[in-house]
Amino acid sequence: MFAVFTETPPPPRGYFARRRAQRFGAFPAVEEKRAGGALFYVIKSETGSLGRDWALVRDAAGDAAGRILFPRDVIPDPTYMVPCRPQALCDRLLLNAAVRALRMAHLLPARLKIALIDPSGVYAPLAGELLALTDNVYAVTQNAGRYDRLSDGWLANLGILPVVTKDRYYLDSVCAIIAPDGLDGLSVPENALLFSPKEFGGLFADTDCFTLPQPYLSALPPNISPADFGGALYEFCAVKALGNMAPGVLTDGIRRYTLRDLANRLADALSNPLNP
Repeated sequence: MFAVFTETPPPPRGYFARRRAQRFGAFPAVEEKRAGGALFYVIKSETGSLGRDWALVRDAAGDAAGRILFPRDVIPDPTYMVPCRPQALCDRLLLNAAVRALRMAHLLPARLKIALIDPSGVYAPLAGELLALTDNVYAVTQNAGRYDRLSDGWLANLGILPVVTKDRYYLDSVCAIIAPDGLDGLSVPENALLFSPKEFGGLFADTDCFTLPQPYLSALPPNISPADFGGALYEFCAVKALGNMAPGVLTDGIRRYTLRDLANRLADALSNPLNP
């Protein structure tokens, strides 16, 4: 469950009620809404002449007070709340996009060398998706046990296993690095593609990298980021089907790249005879 903040013009009121609302603000109206089968709340807030009473907004949200989506140009008083910016969906879609871009490069398995930086081992299932592309998958982790538990399935279905290691040596030869939680102090080889969230300096999925499918798009409240709304549905309402999407575009914070751009860039780099 989560809530969405919206601004609304004041309804008709009597003189004294109108003066009070103008001065102190009015208690926000709350409406139940659904996106598909997922329930969320819309908080409709008015502004008084002395500014918005953010305590009233917080109180109106009830149990969802810590999960309120705001338009990007609305900054609430941090004394009472901070905007909710769900990130798990964009992080999941980044991994989907990375796998798709690598697949689109159509490289010989012997040429495609991928590192998965996964200190905690939580992304071990992703190694299986990468093994479907190449037998050169290096999982750099401190928790080899999570990979060991999946090894029988990989051998039965794919006939190969990733190299599970703590050794940074393997990174020198890779052409792509997937680092969902950052590089853990490791360096990126020249010409290697780095897929990692924005704060870690890699290619990432931002708020404009994907379009919500129906019926969620038609339920999107005005002025709310599709990434925030989709992320809240994914994270707080268990709409896990959204995690199956793959954005068609990634960005490094400066330029935007289609997955075809990234696939071509990878193929061009590996066609260079100076590359191993």
